[in-house]
Amino acid sequence: MDTNEEFRSAIHKASIFLSVDAGKGEGAQLAEKFGVKGYPTYLVLNAAGETIDRWFGYGTPDSFLAALQGAVSDPSTVAEKHARYLESPNVYDAEKLGDIYTAEGDTEKALSMYRAAVELNREPNAELAGKIFYTLASGYFKEAVELDEVQAGADAVLATADKDNTMPLVQVARMMGSIGNKAGQPDLSRPYLLAALEATEGTQEPDMVAARRLLLLEKALYIDHDLKTALQLKRDSMPEGWKENASYLNSFAWWCFENKVNLEEAEKLARVAVELAEPGNEKAMILDTLAEICNELDNCGEAVEIMQAALEEEPDNEYYQEQLARFQEECNT
Repeated sequence: MDTNEEFRSAIHKASIFLSVDAGKGEGAQLAEKFGVKGYPTYLVLNAAGETIDRWFGYGTPDSFLAALQGAVSDPSTVAEKHARYLESPNVYDAEKLGDIYTAEGDTEKALSMYRAAVELNREPNAELAGKIFYTLASGYFKEAVELDEVQAGADAVLATADKDNTMPLVQVARMMGSIGNKAGQPDLSRPYLLAALEATEGTQEPDMVAARRLLLLEKALYIDHDLKTALQLKRDSMPEGWKENASYLNSFAWWCFENKVNLEEAEKLARVAVELAEPGNEKAMILDTLAEICNELDNCGEAVEIMQAALEEEPDNEYYQEQLARFQEECNT
């Protein structure tokens, strides 16, 4: 984003932009103070250090600018927004508070405000239905929401689908694929995948074309159970030059591991990625992928050695310590 001139101009006009590494030093203290639970998280503060707005996740420069401009146009603090809503309930404040509570990771409060916005709006609203679904889905992964609630949220998105805005359908289809996997019910995504594919058929919009490719990949995996086609679609979805990029190689290898397909090639590509990776976090992460693949190929001894190498890159990483212990235990049973 920092190479986008419009973005840079808006940042300097509207605010003082401070980029913080929340993983160390003062950054870690700030992350704890403001309850940051995911990255990237953006906070807009006033001169007194009070929160005006917050959001998280990667996006386009346009989406970031829209969020920033919204915060600048309403510089009231979160507490003031809440007080204003209690005094005079309205759709804008309810939805905005829902967005803020979502960014804070407070599923219960976010759902309460989004549902209040739906009641106040009194008409079907695809965007609100999408936000409710996303919050439910996030809550499900945190084991704070039941599966039937998530399905009801997904069904609400289908019911409010807008033919001129197919992105909510695409997002629901993708998310329900992940939820179906977690629940051990891969067919759970079927109605949402089919609806999204129907809605995007014939699209010429570049983002939708790319999204549709991923939907077709998931259809091959979860509905058709056609691993050969899914593997080819995965290859086709990779960016140009991906075999010379450690991150892309790792992403492909991990996909193969997760879906238990093409593991021999995945092992070779992960080894190439290890050689290309920068020392430290990146190399450790790819070594973890390689260890999982080796273990899946019944080579737990090498998996142990690889995890030991990962810990040399990140000695204090508790997850890698647990991984090493798991592989050692599996080798001894």
